[in-house]
Amino acid sequence: MILKFEEIKNGFNEKADVCIVGSGIGGGIIGTKLAKAGFKVIILEAGPYVPQDEYNRNAFKTMRDLYMNSGLMITIGLPAVALTAGTLVGGTMEIYSGTCLRPKPQVIEGWQKNFDFGYSYNDLEKFFEEAEKTLHVSPADPSVAGRGNILVKKGAEKLGWKGRFIPRSADGCIGCGNCNLGCFVGAKKTVLNTFLENGNLKNLYIYPNSKAIKISSEKGIVKKIEGWIIDNYGDKTGKFSVSAEKFVLSAGSLMTPVLLLHNNICNSNGRVGENLPIHPAVGNMGFFTEETEMWNSIIQGYMVEEFEDEGIRIEGGFPPIELFMVAVPFYLEELKSALELYKHAVVFGAMIHEESSGKVKASSDVSPRIFYRFLDSDIQKMKKALLHIAELFLAAGAEKVFLGTESFTEIKSKEGAEEALKKTKKEDILVSAYHPMGTCAMGGNEEKCVVDNDFRARGMENLYICDGSIIPSPLGVNPALTIATLSILASEKLKK
Repeated sequence: MILKFEEIKNGFNEKADVCIVGSGIGGGIIGTKLAKAGFKVIILEAGPYVPQDEYNRNAFKTMRDLYMNSGLMITIGLPAVALTAGTLVGGTMEIYSGTCLRPKPQVIEGWQKNFDFGYSYNDLEKFFEEAEKTLHVSPADPSVAGRGNILVKKGAEKLGWKGRFIPRSADGCIGCGNCNLGCFVGAKKTVLNTFLENGNLKNLYIYPNSKAIKISSEKGIVKKIEGWIIDNYGDKTGKFSVSAEKFVLSAGSLMTPVLLLHNNICNSNGRVGENLPIHPAVGNMGFFTEETEMWNSIIQGYMVEEFEDEGIRIEGGFPPIELFMVAVPFYLEELKSALELYKHAVVFGAMIHEESSGKVKASSDVSPRIFYRFLDSDIQKMKKALLHIAELFLAAGAEKVFLGTESFTEIKSKEGAEEALKKTKKEDILVSAYHPMGTCAMGGNEEKCVVDNDFRARGMENLYICDGSIIPSPLGVNPALTIATLSILASEKLKK
């Protein structure tokens, strides 16, 4: 069951067999599996519970209420990166695009070689299959993909570039374009409405608005987790304490290391918070003569894989109208009708399979400070990605193409894009990211890894970690399916 804020606002003291911090992919799946196996499970979620029928198209309200730090997290370093993550019951998956892709086998092989990761791609196969089946993963439906995705497909075909409709956990999608604000029609399959059955599970208790702060331990054994009840305005209303036999941190790649660092545990090798990949993303905007109505489409419906071996994956990513209206008048003052432009716009981005990395540190208020340093090789990848997206738009018949840089330069040819990008400084590239990983890497290598191959945090007998933080290196694809796969495996370990 999902408890109501009014029931817990003054605080609580509880006991469970297993206490999990975080109700996203990792915590949600592990909580489900253990509850069904007969364990009493308490899940602590820092964010609120929002029923499906309360999701809406108000981007600013959604970001304020459901995104970590209201969606305004900026990395320290150049270029700065706008990084987002969800904080609500169900986790980031409630506000993600629905994209579900497997990593290449070579990625897992790299983990085995470099981190002594304990599982091969074949070992994970049955867990991938279970995750895909439960989340109803299937290619995006072309009939609701939207005109923008179809135009980009047309451009890719004209250029002879390899592409396909993206596998997604949204088999009933109607193409409303609201994925990143919560699916109010319930078509997108998430951990909350599949594994967790919307909280309607025996033995499972989800406490929203409950931010874990203190991990109390004795001689390598965690005894309890304590924290604050925080209302939707950020005010503390009560304290809580949960004791258990086993504890699982699934607070995400930003908050899991913060909790470990704040409590000064499991960091004997100094690797907690290190090794942060984020899949930097860049993008361009194109305007077409015909109306594209990208708001009636799948945000990420089609992808171009032609440059995947170069570390570049091109995918859609259209902004809600509120964010579009903020950007367009600032950069394009000569264009008088932003609303009219919106009808003709297509935004496509590229995700970089990077070599760079960053780190997460803990602030005094138990929140993340994020540092990220770009290698020049990844700066060049981002410029190349912007060039390829410009080529796509031009091949698809775009009337205007604008590069995703501070100057928002209009280009009319491939050569014009090349010339503009040569002059572009790294700090002028507009970069966002949605896939933090790796800050508590998992593997048998004790010098590099915070978590062992049984998902146990090194230095604690009964503390386990399973979320994006355990992924040892960048995947090159959206991490949701991989986290789900590892979480199913982790639940099998924790049952023993």
